[in-house]
Amino acid sequence: MKLAISIITVVAGALLAVACSSSRAADPRSLAPASATFIGEARVADILRDPDLATLYDVAPKGAEAPQTLQELLASGSLKAGMDLRTIQTAVVFGEAARPKEYAGAILQGSFDPEVLRAALNKASPGATETKYKDIQVFVSTEGGDTTAYAMLSRELVVVGTLPSVHSVIDVHNGDQKPMSGRVWETFQSLGTPMFRLAAELPKQGLGGPGADLGDLPGLGALPLGAETLDALEVVGVALDKAAQNLSLHAQLDFRDAGSADQMEGMLSGGLSLLRGFSSDRQLRDLLDQVQVTLSGARVDVRLRVSVADLQALAAKPGLLP
Repeated sequence: MKLAISIITVVAGALLAVACSSSRAADPRSLAPASATFIGEARVADILRDPDLATLYDVAPKGAEAPQTLQELLASGSLKAGMDLRTIQTAVVFGEAARPKEYAGAILQGSFDPEVLRAALNKASPGATETKYKDIQVFVSTEGGDTTAYAMLSRELVVVGTLPSVHSVIDVHNGDQKPMSGRVWETFQSLGTPMFRLAAELPKQGLGGPGADLGDLPGLGALPLGAETLDALEVVGVALDKAAQNLSLHAQLDFRDAGSADQMEGMLSGGLSLLRGFSSDRQLRDLLDQVQVTLSGARVDVRLRVSVADLQALAAKPGLLP
């Protein structure tokens, strides 16, 4: 459930006001630069128009300061952006996993009016400066110590992010830099075209460390996971989709070696068994029974298919896990 909320929240947070120029249209996925080590795509319009997903957001537990309904979230995001977030069709996010604050951005595909976007930017960031990079207008806003750049590549494409990331997209757009390729891109492509997909290369230092465990996951804090296994996790792919009244989740974990993948498969399978034993809720146990963990060489796949009605019922129940 946290994943569904995060998808909508992250996308809404990325859709800030943007500014203008004009050029040829392109597939936003093909503009992610080769230097990126993660790429994600959300079919924003489909997500925001789906009444089932809206209900899921509405009933999910949230902090008191968070928007309590999807409509409130949209209103809040639109106010910050100075534009209707529902005009966005697709958002592609990218960046470097090791330094996202310095290098990350979003390529937005939709229908944009240059003058409307210019007015929106001036309203949201009145102190923004305007420059040109390779004949494309770039606006730079600095607020609270954070610098955000905006550029309009065409009436269908806008890029927003750190200045280096925006420059990189313009370079790819002009043919001066290669687009993303390699293992992360291949994982991203292998996930199909769901409502949301993400592929990322883990930082070289890995996720391990002394005493590494799964304490952040409810019910799994007692299952220590060796740092070597975490460090061997190289690429992660996640896909979330909806067909009819069912949601499907697919997580793909690629390890450096088959031994580490085998350890992860055993840990996940054991963790699911523990959760079933700890939980007194029949619906939750039924859902956990639907989780499939499979091992194939150095890869572990985790799949779950659940009905929207069951997920809504579970989301409305507080304190299911110990």
